[in-house]
Amino acid sequence: MRILDIGCGQAKEPGAVGLDVNPATSADVLADVSGSSLPILPDSFDRIVVRHIVEHVEDPIRFMEELHAAARDGGEIEGITPHFSNPCSFADPTHRHHFSTLFLNFFLKEQDEAPEGARRWVNRFLECYYPAISFYTAVRFEIVELEITFCRLHRWLGIAWFANRFPEIWEFHLSGIFRARDIRFRLRVCK
Repeated sequence: MRILDIGCGQAKEPGAVGLDVNPATSADVLADVSGSSLPILPDSFDRIVVRHIVEHVEDPIRFMEELHAAARDGGEIEGITPHFSNPCSFADPTHRHHFSTLFLNFFLKEQDEAPEGARRWVNRFLECYYPAISFYTAVRFEIVELEITFCRLHRWLGIAWFANRFPEIWEFHLSGIFRARDIRFRLRVCK
């Protein structure tokens, strides 16, 4: 299995090809992915790791397109980015973007009009439905895993359970009170 770790820093994924802009890291390839193409051949990797990098790039849609191109069909993209409600997301001056879980909907293989059944009704009633806009890019992924992470207290109080079960309601109405840490995701590449 070929693995690419973009923004590897000093904690490169074991067995991966590390790519980073900083020469003081464990990178095998030095490159700035922020505003330029990945120096990678298409369809080269089975798994791509992007931990705390998507918030730094100039154009997240172009970056996701680059990841899609570098991965093989059926390959997986594993990532983590700060949730927009995390105050630390705004504390780092190198962060250019702040994300909700809904940002992944722009790349979904199946573009649903809305959540199904009771969830659809509740989202419409509480005005927390945001439709995915698929015309920005042709690349598609399938969400394999998606998790909003929280501090220990919010896990004990059940906030993490609620937010991961009803992310639209939590993001629209409760994220300003019960702040998250990160968004963890695993996507499957669809070509």
